[in-house]
Amino acid sequence: MRTAPGVVALIAKLVHSIAVLPYTNPDTRTDTDPPMMAQWVWDNNTDTRMYDVFGRSYTLSVSLVYWRASPIDVMTTESVARARAAFRESRIPERYSGPMHLATVIGFSVVVAATSLAMLDGVESAEWLTIPLTFLYCNLAEYLGHRGPMHHRTRFLAGIFQRHTVEHHSFFTDEAISFDSPRDYRAVLFPPILLVFFFGFFAVPVGAILYLLVSPNVCYLFVFTAILYYLNYELFHFSYHLDPQSRLGRLPAIRRLRRNHVLHHNKALMMRYNFNITYPICDRLFGTLYRAGS
Repeated sequence: MRTAPGVVALIAKLVHSIAVLPYTNPDTRTDTDPPMMAQWVWDNNTDTRMYDVFGRSYTLSVSLVYWRASPIDVMTTESVARARAAFRESRIPERYSGPMHLATVIGFSVVVAATSLAMLDGVESAEWLTIPLTFLYCNLAEYLGHRGPMHHRTRFLAGIFQRHTVEHHSFFTDEAISFDSPRDYRAVLFPPILLVFFFGFFAVPVGAILYLLVSPNVCYLFVFTAILYYLNYELFHFSYHLDPQSRLGRLPAIRRLRRNHVLHHNKALMMRYNFNITYPICDRLFGTLYRAGS
């Protein structure tokens, strides 16, 4: 008879297995193979796995229709130009303002962070541990989100895959990494509606649980740290796509981290390496940190 913990563990493993099914070209590839251009075609895949959960064996067979990358050619200057033109025509509204978009992200994050700090009252020493723990949690979430749905098409998060792997990685390559104009900020910054979505559906529920089960201060410190980590993510990612000779681009820390991100935009590496946008903690932990000459 399946116990409750066994059922929970089984569900967790099934969800994980579906999330990480191989959505790339099933052919064996090596680092010497030609980079993969962002051309995606329909294919079928059946994945059968056996699990041992609390001494019981379970077999799962999943048949999915999925997208796979079609290995064709290295993205040329002309193909990048076409990808950028298509994105600008279909994704950037006529009245869009890149600086206003950036200001909205910064303003919203600062207001939420300041409000969270203002709500604190008599914080105990142990409660301050919420900040480093939340930081590590956010680094893991950044890594898993990027390595998972942003680079592997799933049924319910197909839009994120389309936006990131297909569009963002066609707009920016390791040889064409910088913005052409402020209107191109749209290709990097999260749309404001996604900011509201992630804050409302992820930060607020977790914060509410912490408020009820731990303490109000832990809740406010969690929201404070999470929103500033998000802002850190956006500003670092934004900086990587600036002209490397810009004021931000010349900062030593940005220049060093930018090299990791540029390598991630290499079509031959993007599905396997350098998934942390900010600090490569989880890339080191999971063995996916790639540097030139590795």
